[in-house]
Amino acid sequence: MGISSDRESGDAVGASAAESGQPLSSFLAEAPASKAQAEALARFLEDWQAEHGALTPAEIAKAEQELSLRPGSPPG
Repeated sequence: MGISSDRESGDAVGASAAESGQPLSSFLAEAPASKAQAEALARFLEDWQAEHGALTPAEIAKAEQELSLRPGSPPG
């Protein structure tokens, strides 16, 4: 199988793979499952917000901290 991308995207993917400590081939092999999980989470959040209302900035900040999504934030 061949994969083509522009140089900038290829460099970014290579850097992400290296940062995760994975060979590029393993990193790319996991991409479809990761995308499916991200889309499922987005659908869940849309449904949840439709039922309960939009997440507040405080709730988002708490989730970011607990999930270590902000650089330098320790897990909650």
